Amino acid sequence: ELTGTWEDYWAGRDGHFRGNVRRGERKLRTGGDVQSVRYRPRGESHGDADPRWDLYDKCVDVAAKSWQGSSTTGTTMSHEAIRKFLRDAHSAAVRAGAVDVNLLLLDGRPAAFMYNYHYQGHVSGLRMGFDANISRDGAGNVLVQSLVRDSYERGDRVFDLGPGYEPYKRHWRTSLVSSYRYSYFAPTALRAQALHIKRRVWGWIGDRRQALSTRSQRTAGSPRYA
Repeated sequence: ELTGTWEDYWAGRDGHFRGNVRRGERKLRTGGDVQSVRYRPRGESHGDADPRWDLYDKCVDVAAKSWQGSSTTGTTMSHEAIRKFLRDAHSAAVRAGAVDVNLLLLDGRPAAFMYNYHYQGHVSGLRMGFDANISRDGAGNVLVQSLVRDSYERGDRVFDLGPGYEPYKRHWRTSLVSSYRYSYFAPTALRAQALHIKRRVWGWIGDRRQALSTRSQRTAGSPRYA
């Protein structure tokens, strides 16, 4: 939650972590000019809907060079399984004035990125990463610090870092909240209903396996009397 002031928020972070961020920034600056870029077009209704594919492609490039990029089952921005969908979503978000692109440049080269959506003061983090070939000196932390501070100045209310990677995000978060997901299956769409049935069946099978496993453990642990 982006309440109070940036100074209050930053003072509330762990002292050791703040020191690491400061040291990382100093090391980065010894390697060249450090620049933080944040792009938030206001949307078609304001005549401000340039998708800035140059910035978007830089995010994709960094994603491919990050540790997530080497995953064969991941869904980072560079993976073919989701790449086209995210590009289409980017176009729609730009038109709606809801995209938030962030890059950290070291001597003009993209070192880290964070790609978000935003709406009425609520920022939702979608993907982030850094290029270890350019810097291992905390480029990601320096970028997040810059954009959270900027969010305070813009008047954002909430910065949702999203699920997962808790050991990293715990340094930045102010609270934890539950996340829920709802799926809608159109009753007249055969493919949607087939998917619904498949999920129900797999869910039932999973519940049965869990029940059998629990029963087996209880049996194995039962005392024997002679």
